[in-house]
Amino acid sequence: MFYLAAYNKIISGQITVTICEIKYTEDPFLIDKQYKSNLENKIAVYQKHTKTQKQIFLAMITSAGIKPNIHSDGFVANQLTLKDLLQE
Repeated sequence: MFYLAAYNKIISGQITVTICEIKYTEDPFLIDKQYKSNLENKIAVYQKHTKTQKQIFLAMITSAGIKPNIHSDGFVANQLTLKDLLQE
């Protein structure tokens, strides 16, 4: 499943954009080389169509988190899990 949402956030006086990718898996989601390339392409398409000059961050919203590796470290700016979303 793919879902793309963007929202603006002010960081240090500058407006940024966060792109959200949502995944549902039983185990922590693994971003491999091919999937990272796919995400980079989605970000590039967003930049091209919106002509934004703003800094773009990637957030992952997943059911079980992200399995850390060389492709996710430093690439995914933020992550949320279902547990984070359902806490009171």
